[in-house]
Amino acid sequence: MASEVQKLDAAIAASNQNAYQTAFQFLQGRRGQKAANEIIKRAVWRSRRRVAAAVDYVPSDKTTDEVCRALDTDLAGWELAPAVHAVGALIAGYPERFGQTVLTTNFDPLLEVSIARAGSPHFRTVLHRDGNLSQTEGDGCHVIHLHGYWHGSDTLHTARQLNQPRPRLKASLAYLIKGKTLVVSGYGGWDDTFTEALMDVVNDDTAYPEIIWTFNSEQPELSENLSRKLAPGLDRGRVTLYSGIDCHDFFPKLQQAWNSLEPPLAPRYTPSYSHRMRFLVGEMPQETVVTSMVPKSRRTKVLEGNEEDRPPLIEFCVGREHELAKLAASDEKICFIHGLGGQGKSTLAAQYFSNVQKSEKFDLVVWRDCKEEDERLEAHIVRIIERLSNGLVLGKDIANNKIDVLTEILIHHAREQCILFVFDNIDHYIDLEGHRLAGVADAFLEKFLRLQSNCKIVFTCRPLIQYSDLPILSLKLEGLGLPAAIELFSNRGGQLPARGN
Repeated sequence: MASEVQKLDAAIAASNQNAYQTAFQFLQGRRGQKAANEIIKRAVWRSRRRVAAAVDYVPSDKTTDEVCRALDTDLAGWELAPAVHAVGALIAGYPERFGQTVLTTNFDPLLEVSIARAGSPHFRTVLHRDGNLSQTEGDGCHVIHLHGYWHGSDTLHTARQLNQPRPRLKASLAYLIKGKTLVVSGYGGWDDTFTEALMDVVNDDTAYPEIIWTFNSEQPELSENLSRKLAPGLDRGRVTLYSGIDCHDFFPKLQQAWNSLEPPLAPRYTPSYSHRMRFLVGEMPQETVVTSMVPKSRRTKVLEGNEEDRPPLIEFCVGREHELAKLAASDEKICFIHGLGGQGKSTLAAQYFSNVQKSEKFDLVVWRDCKEEDERLEAHIVRIIERLSNGLVLGKDIANNKIDVLTEILIHHAREQCILFVFDNIDHYIDLEGHRLAGVADAFLEKFLRLQSNCKIVFTCRPLIQYSDLPILSLKLEGLGLPAAIELFSNRGGQLPARGN
């Protein structure tokens, strides 16, 4: 009679799917999902640092979730590969550029450990069935385990598990990816919900993702199925394939490059001892110090919109120190930045937007670009409400309400949060003769000022704005003075002519 190992080898040889999935399907058919979860628990344990007294300890189905959860916070007890260490440092040091959200099909806590070691907060979503990603919220990077976790959930391996219908997850993934730059690394493109959501976005002509897919091999190695699915994105130029990318070499180099371009943010958390856990290995106790992360300060979060609803990249902002100081010190709930085109209104607003993210003044900052005349202000507010409510309020359900009702809904979902809203380029909402907002924008402003909230709005526009009857700060931008112009010219690499020329 053939041994179970021989039967497994025969099953793998006869299968038309990859060996990993076939092996787990073989295991589950004989031992069930519990055995699969235990194997993953043991595999993850191998990422723990070897300690002499605990070298023989192996977690089992009797190891409780509480023990595993405590080990998650034992930051010093995990071995981190160079790529994982660098990714955590990039997320912590440059949170606006790297890793507002990280999707992983791994079961281990190493990404979270790396982020925490670098001094940044994170929160986790674990999914082994259907679910909506917007139902989870917290401070810092959102780490999403798409195929389960090493404790407290099942782990997904087989084709049947990965292809189970997950419509809510698929919809929330598509929403998350839409309009973003997505880097796919160390992932071969499983036939799962993530790949389906990715293809839906790629095939949507109204979506504009940028997908960078990396391969370690000298040439991109795509399965026939994945190649067929990626074809529309490749045709549109929305999917770019890179070969020869060794994660353990590339990500540390990327971290070094960013450190040379811009200093990383200072750590926001410091480890502090909380309690000790004791493992009994034979008669010899092994103590593991379990750390907890104590926050140093809260950090402002950015509620992102579409690709166009983001502040301009600030190369240089000079000569506006006085205006930035007035914005920072103002108690007014409404501020206008106005002036002729090219004076730097959006740059000033973007610099203020960036500055407050490093302070504790606001919990959340929101940027919306209103330059398109066919994009109504009401539509911007509806989308903001959708995001603030974490999908509990759908745009289609409230879109037909008048602006005063939408404003009430907005403030209701803002609740006790301190939120900065920036509405850039609102020129077509200005009454040029009255030097005030007009129509729905005026009604929005009036209602906003009457409602109790901890929110602040900054508008930018070209026309002159004058309010004498409302508590509003109005900043008119003039041209730069000579010292600021020289500084700007110098920053851009220009050279002043020698005297006498």
